[in-house]
Amino acid sequence: MPDLPTWRRSLPLAFFLIAAGASLLRAFDIPEVANAIAFPLNLAVVVLPLREIRSYRQHAQEAHRPAGEGSGAGA
Repeated sequence: MPDLPTWRRSLPLAFFLIAAGASLLRAFDIPEVANAIAFPLNLAVVVLPLREIRSYRQHAQEAHRPAGEGSGAGA
């Protein structure tokens, strides 16, 4: 996926590192912040790349589809 901007490629890693730092707050007896921040960021770490991959595959598939074949609206 070379056409993605650098910031979009590094966003999941940044979210993961922030979530890992928030999880370390549990070691200092601050679980409220860790619970509030770590889980949503870990969820975003999984969801964002999946969304990017699906979008990339869809665009690649549409680029290779012959003209005249589309969403099937005319059939």
